Amino acid sequence: QIGKLMYVSDSGVFYLTVSNQVYRIQMDSRKAEVYIDGLKSDMLVNSEDGRYIALSEDGTTMHVTDLEKGESFDIHANENQLVKPLGFLGSDCIYGWGYRTDIFSTQTQTDTLALSQVLIVDTSDSAHSVLKTYETPGIYVTGIRIQDGSIYLSRVMKNGDIYVDTTGPAFRRTETEGSHRESPGI
Repeated sequence: QIGKLMYVSDSGVFYLTVSNQVYRIQMDSRKAEVYIDGLKSDMLVNSEDGRYIALSEDGTTMHVTDLEKGESFDIHANENQLVKPLGFLGSDCIYGWGYRTDIFSTQTQTDTLALSQVLIVDTSDSAHSVLKTYETPGIYVTGIRIQDGSIYLSRVMKNGDIYVDTTGPAFRRTETEGSHRESPGI
């Protein structure tokens, strides 16, 4: 999809998605190169201003990149887990992890990873500190929506072999420090 990511760095490098590729274009020389190739749905998320991207090609490693500075760091999944980028709140990266056994399909979605935990990471400090962790026993996150500084979670619970929708909380930017754990059924 054209234009999902568009960012121009202070050094004159333009990043642009076209179909399943991200191009890096040197504005002064107009030299273009494929920066990321073979994008699939939900592999890449970017901050609202386009400066930060998070990419997970196979679910085992997520690369978080500051396109302005050209710096990246990696987040690795543990054994039998997959990591998935979800979005950004400002420059803070939101991602989740789930078990390989918790991939399901519905009538409208295929190969959805039920995330056991969602984390918000500070991309601006060199330690990449976890600012917030969200986890509810028996409840899984399938996606997020960010609106007006709040993060809305799409959640499901497992009922036998079927995942069913359940309601979820929203977090404000001021609530991003610390952990959030709920009792089942909330």
